[in-house]
Formats: sequence, structure tokens, C-alpha cells
Amino acid sequence: VPVRKRVYVVQKFRPLYFHELFSSYSSAILSPVGAGSPNFVNSISPVITNTNTTIILPSLPVPIHMIVPVSGRLPTLKRLLTNFDHIVMCSNDSDLLNVHIYIILMETAEDSGERMSTLANYIKKFVQKYQSSRIHLIEVENGNFTRGYARSYGASRFNDTDLLFFIDLDMVFTRDLFPRIRYHTILNKQVYFPIIFSQYDPNYWETIQSSLNFSSFTLRGDIGYWRLYGFGMLGIYKVDLGQIGSWNVGISGWGKEDVEIYDKLVQCPTLNVFRAIDNSLMHIFHTKDCSPTLRDDQMNMCKGTKSITLGSQRILVRYVQKLIELNKI
Repeated sequence: VPVRKRVYVVQKFRPLYFHELFSSYSSAILSPVGAGSPNFVNSISPVITNTNTTIILPSLPVPIHMIVPVSGRLPTLKRLLTNFDHIVMCSNDSDLLNVHIYIILMETAEDSGERMSTLANYIKKFVQKYQSSRIHLIEVENGNFTRGYARSYGASRFNDTDLLFFIDLDMVFTRDLFPRIRYHTILNKQVYFPIIFSQYDPNYWETIQSSLNFSSFTLRGDIGYWRLYGFGMLGIYKVDLGQIGSWNVGISGWGKEDVEIYDKLVQCPTLNVFRAIDNSLMHIFHTKDCSPTLRDDQMNMCKGTKSITLGSQRILVRYVQKLIELNKI
């Protein structure tokens, strides 16, 4: 009698380790931060209260410089700045006092001077709202918009030891983002590519979501998915970006520059690439047009992303079944 044979393979993993992270603003006593350590603070300053006691107080956390390429899309820009205002500007938490956002404003071939000035004026009004603003406008006068060029242009304004976080205009975030950027991005050692949650087309959601809450997000399988192969968001120090030559500024149109920068960093022998699901970041759905002028590789990526963001497989199957029942297909 034939006997079915089975082979069981057991993979042994390392022991489980538990590491509790404390927010930089929640503790008055911190250990010194050495080279290659997570950068919650720039330095520590001892305060001697008497001859027998020394209390170590933290200085302000490492500044984070968010770089956002922008070309048109005023309603989306309003949402991002409202998000920044709600989370960062309206907070007195010490870990948010050193968070800045830089809008890299660059025109496209279709933009008019009037449209560009409308965007610039809106940003300037936001800047004037606060006496000590952390919202900065950088206008690129010449050239047709490419995301790689806008990011490289923005990065060129900083010093080697500055912590940069590149983020897209379509993103929203909660306050939990910033401790993670500081912890997972390590000078001369590690860069951070968060895995973000991306919304499906709301027309295919099972339930209607209430208005957007910047304090916490609803992350469910019927409204979105984790973008495992998206590399648009990046935490990195300026000097580490210089090791791999920054972005490809020659790419025009949709996509590809983020994949190239990821490949360069993976191949860099002196830097680790850290990836993890980050529930403090969400990509808001928007319609995507794949221009016929795109290169073949860019067109394939654009169409692939467009189809994935339509809806989950389960929801789309139900949608098709409903159309069949209504004799519409």
C-alpha cells in the first residue's frame, strides 16, 4: 500500500526580546546618546542641584525636517497643512517643537504664473499665522516639475547632520510618526522606509468613513491596504543621502525615482535599510492618470498601482456579482 511521506521542516528563531520605548518628552532622566544610537535627543545637559546630586535633563529632540514636493493641487495642500497645524503647531509637546515642514513649490508645463502665485500666497498666509513659524516655502523658479528634482533641491538646503523626512503631498500623519522617525533613522548607520497604509477608492468601501481624524486613523481591510512595495516616504540624514548620490533628477512623470533610491540604499555597504509597518501614516486615495508620455517601465508601475488601489479582491468580487444580478454586465 503506498504511503504518503511527509517532511516537516522546523525553523529555529532567536529568543524573543522585549524592548520598551519611552517617548523623549515623558522622562526627565535619559542615558547618554552615543554614536550609532537612536537619536531621541541631540545631547544631554547635566544640571547640578547640590554637591551630591546630579540630575540629567534632556535637551530638545533632534529636529526633523519634512520635505514635500508640491505642484498644483491646492485642496490637497490645504489638507496637509491643516494636518501639520493640528498635530505640530497646536502642540506644546517638546518632541514636536523641533519639527519643520518645507514646501518645495515647483511648476509644471501646464501651470500658469497665476496658479503658482495662488499656492504661494496660501502657504505664506499659513506662515504668517504664527510668530515663530515652522512652515517654510521654497520656490523653484526654473524647470518642469519632477519629484526627484524637487526632493534633491530641497535636501541641498540642509547641513550634513540634519535629519530629513521625505513625504508626499497625499499623506496624512499622527503625532506618533515623529518618535519613530527619530528612533529608526540613525546617523551613518540606518535609514527608515515606513510601510504605509493606502486607501482604496472610497466608491468601493463597504462602509462610509466619517470625517478624517488626524489623531488616529481607521485602518481596515475594506478601505485600504499596506503598501509593501512603496518607497516614497524616507527618513535619512543628509550626509547619508550624499553617500548614494541623491535622487535621479532626470526622471519625468509618474514614479520610479523612489524605487531607484531604495535600490541604491539597499546596495550601500555602510547603511542598513529599516522597514516596518507604520500606522501613523496614511495615503489618501486620489484618482491616478497614467500619461501616455510615460516610459514603458513607468507606465507598467502606474497601471499596476492604479488597479491595486481600486479595491480589495473581496469587495471587487461582490461589486461584480451585484452588477451581474442587476444585468448590467
